Amino acid sequence: MILALLLACTGSGPGSVNDEPTDCIAHSRLVAATTDFAVGSLLTVNLDTHEVRDHLAPTSGDPIVRAQDCSVYQLNRGTGDAVRIYEPGQWSAPAVEFALPGANPHDILALDGELFISQFERNELAVHTSADGAQVADIELLDWADEDGLVEADQVVLAGGKLYVALQRLDRTDGWQSTGGAVVEIDPSSRAVLRSWETGPNPRLFGHPAEQALIVLTGHFTALDGGAFVLDPDADELRAISPDSLPTDVVFADYAEGADGVGMLLAADLDNNYVAYCVDWSGSEPLFRSAIHTRQYLPDVVISDRGLGWVAVADGWPPTGESSGLLPIDLDLCEPVLDAPVATTLNPYSLAVY
Repeated sequence: MILALLLACTGSGPGSVNDEPTDCIAHSRLVAATTDFAVGSLLTVNLDTHEVRDHLAPTSGDPIVRAQDCSVYQLNRGTGDAVRIYEPGQWSAPAVEFALPGANPHDILALDGELFISQFERNELAVHTSADGAQVADIELLDWADEDGLVEADQVVLAGGKLYVALQRLDRTDGWQSTGGAVVEIDPSSRAVLRSWETGPNPRLFGHPAEQALIVLTGHFTALDGGAFVLDPDADELRAISPDSLPTDVVFADYAEGADGVGMLLAADLDNNYVAYCVDWSGSEPLFRSAIHTRQYLPDVVISDRGLGWVAVADGWPPTGESSGLLPIDLDLCEPVLDAPVATTLNPYSLAVY
């Protein structure tokens, strides 16, 4: 019934699918997967006018969205695990769609006509064609499984022509705790695992201002056991960022890299107070400035080439009475551009820019 209502809301009026342009000007729009954890839908935001186009396409209740080269990749998880590829403005049906039954896909990266997909419920990095979704290979990761037999592969990042995959290694037989994760390096051409680095528990992996380096955040989401590291593959080194420069008493949740060495970090304390930080990497150690303090849930952040970070602001629990939606942050000033988030019908959950 809720899905029917979502589809019924798509019409020819303002903010509807019929107004969505079909051309692609790189990085001109934000795309968000929104959800109430039962059903979801995609929306776009014009990054110049902040105009929202809502209810563009239905998703599962646990959706992820990525964008590369003007294509939008939407991962459905939970019920009907699948990958959908949309072209700009063509939201009535995906250009390509294929199922990954029971895989729980967590991330996707397009490279040279192939899609590399991490799967939380399987020990392989799936490789499919972007043209029609046909499966062409599986890259075996079983050697890094923990006691429950799974590696729990999460983010996939491209750096220096190699793929890097975060393996969270959460032991389901021990309350989803992890004694340590790993990052593996993969040659996308030969599909061979070349190297690996041991990390702290539950690693998350992101791009770094240095072209061939990466940022690794570790720690459980329920404990103050986190750390932040720079992975430099050229030096074969995983270097800890000085704890003296990091925010204290928070759990590191998510990160987004922007231009000119400025990023954004999302974090929370153990009472579910969330903070969004601007991160300046121009010095020998990163400099953190806080932009938002809220009781709302902050599930994702992206940075546009217009000097703005966009933070997904979702309803907290218990309800806080604060506004939800998409909040743009001026990275130079490290403060919100608007007094309240740009409103969305459902809570924003996953963000990308195309």
